[in-house]
Amino acid sequence: MICKRLSLVDEARHWWRLWTIRFYALIGLAVPPVVNHPEIVTSLVAYVPAYWRPAAVSAAAIIVFAICPAVLRLLKQRLPDAR
Repeated sequence: MICKRLSLVDEARHWWRLWTIRFYALIGLAVPPVVNHPEIVTSLVAYVPAYWRPAAVSAAAIIVFAICPAVLRLLKQRLPDAR
């Protein structure tokens, strides 16, 4: 059974205190306004020169979805009993 093989991190009981969870919650809150008003993105893209746009998009995606969560997970985080 999958449940018996599934092993969670020690801090899983305190999932709401993990910075990665908070970071992705903020990302989730930022998506609906961008979807409802795509001109937000297009107005920001206008500041980036056309020849830099592919690199800028790739760098932004790597930073937001790979580097930031990894760094946040590596940071020492305080749990409720460790005040």
